[in-house]
Amino acid sequence: MRIISQKRVATPGYVAFCMSFVLFSLFLALPAASADEVPPLGASADLTQAATTKEVAAESSTEKSAVKKKKSKKGKKNDFRVYWKNGVRFRSNSKNFRFRIGGSMQLDAGILTPSKALQQEFDIDSLQNNVRFRRARLKVEGTLYKIFDFKFQYGFVDGKDGFRDMYVAVKKVPLLQRIQVGQFKEPFSLERMTSSNNVTFMERSLQSRLEPRRNPGIAAFMHFFDKRMTAAAGAFRIVDDLGDTFDSGSSYSLAARVTGLPWYDKKGEQFLHLGLSYAFDFHNGDEIRVRQRPSTQFGPRLVDTGKFITNDITYLDPEIALVLGPLSFQAEYLHAFLNQQYIGDPQFSGWYVETSYFLTGEHRPYNRKKAKFKRLKPINDFGWGDGSGWGAFQVAARFSQLDLNSGDIEGGRMEDVTLGLNWYLNPAVRVMFNYVYGDRIDEPGTENVYQMRFQTAF
Repeated sequence: MRIISQKRVATPGYVAFCMSFVLFSLFLALPAASADEVPPLGASADLTQAATTKEVAAESSTEKSAVKKKKSKKGKKNDFRVYWKNGVRFRSNSKNFRFRIGGSMQLDAGILTPSKALQQEFDIDSLQNNVRFRRARLKVEGTLYKIFDFKFQYGFVDGKDGFRDMYVAVKKVPLLQRIQVGQFKEPFSLERMTSSNNVTFMERSLQSRLEPRRNPGIAAFMHFFDKRMTAAAGAFRIVDDLGDTFDSGSSYSLAARVTGLPWYDKKGEQFLHLGLSYAFDFHNGDEIRVRQRPSTQFGPRLVDTGKFITNDITYLDPEIALVLGPLSFQAEYLHAFLNQQYIGDPQFSGWYVETSYFLTGEHRPYNRKKAKFKRLKPINDFGWGDGSGWGAFQVAARFSQLDLNSGDIEGGRMEDVTLGLNWYLNPAVRVMFNYVYGDRIDEPGTENVYQMRFQTAF
């Protein structure tokens, strides 16, 4: 679809046709003269002057035609093409401007069966069920004048309305390549950098509770060796996930991530991803708290450090992912070093390992420039009629663990097992089924969670 001007443009051929028609009409309008008649005195001069006038008029018409043609080309250059590609997109013919309107919605339903120990401790029933919107977001993103990117994303769930991503970036910067300013995810962890719309399970692993998240700041993003290696680093002010808590007590953070693809086939169907993330939080005596559920948003948090004071925290997170066609593996280990001698300088840790397999032959797509997994496109979208199929089916399993016991802190230890079945009807719609078994390692208390999600993202 094109939005173009409706004015008709005079082409050279059209102008020539009009001139010929006018001259021919003038010729027919001239009085017929006998061959024996002698034109009156001055007639020759009048004819010469008329011819000159016609030439001037023709030149003027040609110039006007050229001007109109130039304006027409300029107009077409600034016209926008509107099309659909995982969202409504607008692109100028000059490619100087690009815009995309999109959004996502995740509706979860779950049944929780806690053990008697958890029922007594948290005063809950033996059978819990819930339905809730996990996420609901709208976004506008695009490019201005070729080198400026922007994104505005707004969330609407659980009374936590507010901006998620909100930034402006400049591209093609010498040496640094891309500089981004605003609120966005700190460059840390493969699982965290991958969108919640594209992760394998309904919830990220247990260790994700320790990871740095969205914060306002500035960062540089680079890639090298034909996008086989990436590097990112930034400085941030620590706030909540909506960008609030701007006060004199807010803390600061430094974060960096380096990734590489030592093995990558040309089609992207097989590759090995390696990465390392680092972050340092300046808390200066701030009060913090770490608590976590099993891999669900339903039910009580089974491990909890309570509130305590720390000066700073150092995070290290090695990551690995291997994709072999429809089969994939992914793992990370995160270690957090807390600086507070009065509580024994505690250290928290978490890790996970997961595997998945596409029954319908797809593979997990990877964004080399951003070093993360991206949206899946089924080989055959679900539908009726020629060219349609059943979409893509993926089975997955994950083991995850979190340890919040260290020094004088006894937050508890927890592990869980998650089994998943994902049905990708098309690139925009996914249905997920997860079974989660959660266990507090040092204390009695287990739970089973049966949950599903209907997701649309474009």
